[in-house]
Amino acid sequence: MKGKILGFDPAKGTGAISAEDGTRYSFAMEELHGQAKEGSAVDFEAEGSTAKGIYVTQNQLMELSVDGKEKGFLAAFITFILGPLGYLIALILFAKQNPVTALIGAAIYFFVLIGAYIFMLIPVIGWIFGWLAVAACWIYYTLQAYKKATV
Repeated sequence: MKGKILGFDPAKGTGAISAEDGTRYSFAMEELHGQAKEGSAVDFEAEGSTAKGIYVTQNQLMELSVDGKEKGFLAAFITFILGPLGYLIALILFAKQNPVTALIGAAIYFFVLIGAYIFMLIPVIGWIFGWLAVAACWIYYTLQAYKKATV
């Protein structure tokens, strides 16, 4: 069965779960596998009014990933505003990427932007294609930051 932990008292070693159908079950702490807190989603077996074999299906980090879109939007915003530096920050803080890999990605972003700005030195046609390249780069890396932060 699936349910949520209503609460527990570690001192007494007992707690309560509310199943999806609204039925309440008591449990002993030794039946709880994984780190849980009030409101944690669990999977368990019911034996009468007691829950046995309780496994946490969402830990605190997974609960954050439920709201992963917010994390993705923040990563995308930082990347959009700060450019390559923001991309580096987003990859390390939100996507939990290896700093060396993140630095390589940010460096590529930086050099593509520099190339686009250099291309803008050519009058008219350079300005048009240069700004298109900058916009494409901003959009691509902003979307990449969102995607990597929400995975």
